[in-house]
Parts: sequence; structure tokens; C-alpha cells
Amino acid sequence: YGYKYFILRDEFRLFSVKTYSTDTKLKTLTIIFGGVDINNLTMKTLNAIEILEAKAVNINVIVGPGYINLNKLRIYINEFSRQGYKVKLYSTPDFIADIIYSSDLVITSNGRTLYEVVSLAIPVISIAQNERELKHPFAYISKGIEFLGSASNISLNTIANSIKQFIQNPELLVKYNRMLLPYAHDIRRGIKRVLRIIFDMVIEYGSD
Repeated sequence: YGYKYFILRDEFRLFSVKTYSTDTKLKTLTIIFGGVDINNLTMKTLNAIEILEAKAVNINVIVGPGYINLNKLRIYINEFSRQGYKVKLYSTPDFIADIIYSSDLVITSNGRTLYEVVSLAIPVISIAQNERELKHPFAYISKGIEFLGSASNISLNTIANSIKQFIQNPELLVKYNRMLLPYAHDIRRGIKRVLRIIFDMVIEYGSD
């Protein structure tokens, strides 16, 4: 179990691991909190961006089929855009790897999407949606991930300050990207590790 045995989806394998140049800046930020987002962290993150008045940053918002606040989110984003923010909403897209690959920073929960983002070596801000996700250690033991803890305790200012540090100190993006490179390559080898275990079991116990 764990990131070394994660089976990365094919759509992410189509993209190579990113290596940031020293002049990388936060131009594109992607927000993705899974298919349901029970704590509506999507809206909360947009509220935090509004506090920062980060109108120079391109924002991708990805929501899934179980997201129940879609109509409210559409209204909010329309108003957001009228204020000068650059936001694109993707509702249940068939393909997300290209959207994530276009990002300099991703904000997500502490589930499988975290592994997918790290497989591209893109710096991440991670928030656990529930108690189960708090038990996943990868976010808080791995370098290159800014883990903010549980959604039940998170404040707008905490999210805003976390984003702000990457805007004001773009060298952090480069630093986090460099730290994530070993994990990215390790995650991509996960399927080989799983296959090796299966093959070894077949050899040991036979096809019976």
C-alpha cells in the first residue's frame, strides 16, 4: 500500500514529469476536491483567493458529478469573473490530466488525486476532507506538499496565506517541484511493482 504501489491512470502517463525553470511564477492554479467535495472546499478556496485579490492568477476549478453546489458555484464564478478574476469551471470533465498539467500549483484533498498531481511533480496544497483522509500519511511526510490539516478546522486565512506564499515567493514553487521529482518517478513505477508481486506469486504458487 502507499504511493509506491499506486496504479496511476493512463491519462496521467501521457504527460511527462514537469521540471520548473528558475524563473517559474504562479500563473495557473487548479482547485480540485474530488467528485463530491462534502465540505465545499472549492468555494472556500475561491473565497480565500478573493481575500488575496489574486486577479493575475489563472484559476481552474474542477468539480465532479457528486458536487451539489454547482449552481451556486456557477453564480459565484460569474460574479468573480465580472470583478476581473480569470476563472474556468470544469464540471465532470472526461479528462483532467491536461488541466492539471497546465498548472503551476494545485489545491486538492488527501486522496488519490494527490498522487496524480505529484506524479507530475506539481507543488500541492492539500486539505483532508475527513478523518479517513487524515490517516493517509503521504501528504504530511512528503517534501513538496503543503499539508493544511483537516477541512473541519481550516480557516479562510490559512488557505489564503498558503497560496500567498507561492505568489510572493515563486522560488518556493521551484523548490517544491525539485523535492517532488523523486516521488513523481516512484509513483510512475507503482504498476511495475504491483505486477512484479503478482508475477512472483504466480511463480511461487503456480497457476493452480
